[in-house]
Amino acid sequence: MAKASAETKAARKAARDKWRDANPSAYEAKARRDLARRHSHRTDGKFSANDIDSLYDNQHGRCAYCRITLEGAYEIDHIEPIALGGTNDLSNIALVCRTCNRSKGSKTMMQWIGLSVEYVLAHGIN
Repeated sequence: MAKASAETKAARKAARDKWRDANPSAYEAKARRDLARRHSHRTDGKFSANDIDSLYDNQHGRCAYCRITLEGAYEIDHIEPIALGGTNDLSNIALVCRTCNRSKGSKTMMQWIGLSVEYVLAHGIN
C-alpha cells in the first residue's frame, strides 16, 4: 500500500479538525469510545448477548441506577470504568438509561454518587 503524501495527510488533518470543531459532543463521544477500545484489550472478562438479556431480566427492565423503566433502550455501563482498571466481567456491567450513563461517564460509583449528592444539595432538590 502506498504511503499518503504530506499534502494528503495535511488535508485529512484539516478535515478532521474542521469536523471536530463543528461537532464537539460527537467528537467527545468518539474519543471516549476510542479510549475504551484501546483499554479493552487489557481487561479481563467478557459477556455475551445472552448475559445481557439475563441481566435485563434480573434488573426487571429498569435502569440499575435511577430505576426508570428502560423499555428496551439501555446502555451498557462498566460500574468500575475500564479506564480506571475495571473489567469486562459481567459482575462489572450494569444496564442503565442514557441519562445516567452520560452523567456517570468514566467516574467511579463513589465519585458519581458524591457529585449527585452535591448537585441535589446545591439545587435544593427534595
